[in-house]
Amino acid sequence: MELTFGERVTVLRKRAGLSQSRLGELSGVSEYSICRIEKNTTKPGPDVISKICDALNTEAGELIN
Repeated sequence: MELTFGERVTVLRKRAGLSQSRLGELSGVSEYSICRIEKNTTKPGPDVISKICDALNTEAGELIN
């Protein structure tokens, strides 16, 4: 079974050793939003995806595919 977008964010965040709070700080996205993204209760726009990718040092394709 393929991972959801939120699950991929969670995997990459944990692999980087970051908390939701720290990812929020690095990306400029609130911790609350990171939590909702990881739980798949909200779908982020392209600008937020870009910020998260930058903070995780990854390409958007790794999160979206």
